[in-house]
Amino acid sequence: MAARFVSPAAIYPWTLISYSYGKVLLAPGQRLGYLAFSPLMPASDRQALRDVMFSAQMALGWCFPNAVMQYALADLEALSIDQAALARRRDRLTSVLTDAGFEVLPPEGTFYLWSKWPAGDPEQHWTMLADRKVFVLPGSIMNSPTYLRISLTASDAMVERALPAFASIGGR
Repeated sequence: MAARFVSPAAIYPWTLISYSYGKVLLAPGQRLGYLAFSPLMPASDRQALRDVMFSAQMALGWCFPNAVMQYALADLEALSIDQAALARRRDRLTSVLTDAGFEVLPPEGTFYLWSKWPAGDPEQHWTMLADRKVFVLPGSIMNSPTYLRISLTASDAMVERALPAFASIGGR
């Protein structure tokens, strides 16, 4: 059963909506989307938010969409993702990781698996995976060194190729 979602905008009229094509279309790193402010919000507050967002975007230059994404905008609206493929990869990886001693947090609306490494040195585990050309995001990047993040956007063939490497870490 899918989790039910109720938009905060249905409850709180001053909601700020942040939309990212990069997240919706499984294109991490692509910086294209929008912020929407409620028209019920006082004009002075809307302007203050616009000003602070502009300043933040200027300070964090990586927040600007590249030209390709800007030109592709009209075509992006017609795209959708293969949710069945993501679920299949999620289930396959979760099963193998759990059997190998990883503690997997089941995702509820993302294209990543977040997991705790099994016993041992996380850096050695990460290096062993990388040596076998299995690339995951080490949790140390997000101040959680005992965790890792796995993208479900890999192809089915890539996932199947990675499974023995994950299984070997747990020694099972």
